[in-house]
Amino acid sequence: RPSWNYSEIYEPVAGNYYPVNAAIYMEDANASLAVLTDRSRGGSSILDGTLEVMVQRRTVADDSRGVDEALNETAGGMTPYPPYGNATRVGQGVVVSGVHRIMVGGGYAGAKLSRSAMDQVFAEPLVLAGSAAQSTTPLDDSVAAKRQRNRKP
Repeated sequence: RPSWNYSEIYEPVAGNYYPVNAAIYMEDANASLAVLTDRSRGGSSILDGTLEVMVQRRTVADDSRGVDEALNETAGGMTPYPPYGNATRVGQGVVVSGVHRIMVGGGYAGAKLSRSAMDQVFAEPLVLAGSAAQSTTPLDDSVAAKRQRNRKP
């Protein structure tokens, strides 16, 4: 962005990642690119003409970036911290999968492109089917008996 002094950023990647809850897009006068996600992700455009979407954030060792421990989620969790345990991860690493939809369109159409696709993807019709046959569950029997008792002669 022209209004942002990029040279003063001390964390050029982390300082430019933003939550992507449904879609991220970029556009210019010639083309638009949109990526729709089915779950929240991190996204950025560090260099002009590039678009990044963080699919999974996992490290098996501390990366010395402030958390002071590895970002290593496992399916079994972990043992207790000292003095009650040794804080060891248990089980296989968690793998987060998802669906990404990539849309390409004309110039300055990124928002329109992603919005129209979001309406189709995130508001799918819910189809329900049922039977009109009468049920004979205990609940139905008790409701029928109650109605019979409450009838006035």
